[in-house]
Amino acid sequence: CEREIKTKLIWLRQGYISSLGDKALISERLSDSIVGYMPLFRAVITLLGEEPPVLRHDVISALQRLTGIETGIFEKMLLLRRGELKLGKEELTASFEQYYKATERTAKIIDELSV
Repeated sequence: CEREIKTKLIWLRQGYISSLGDKALISERLSDSIVGYMPLFRAVITLLGEEPPVLRHDVISALQRLTGIETGIFEKMLLLRRGELKLGKEELTASFEQYYKATERTAKIIDELSV
């Protein structure tokens, strides 16, 4: 889990930088990435002693309940993924920052679980 989350942090940084501010590319990369987080979130839930839910929304809710991480940005990325949300360039930039910080907080939780 630890290596996976750190790889995701690197991928997020590199993807954002390589997008050169292209709104469509940033949106695509963010919405694509949330699907890859689900196995990791399920693993964290399992490590915390619970059976992980099947539905993505429920996985994110369980992650918040068990870790205290504010997971609203992950929910937002699911909406973006499903095409239920469109974001302007400023909103995308702010969302990227929130997403990155939430991923860092998740990495910290995973580090603590590994000890």
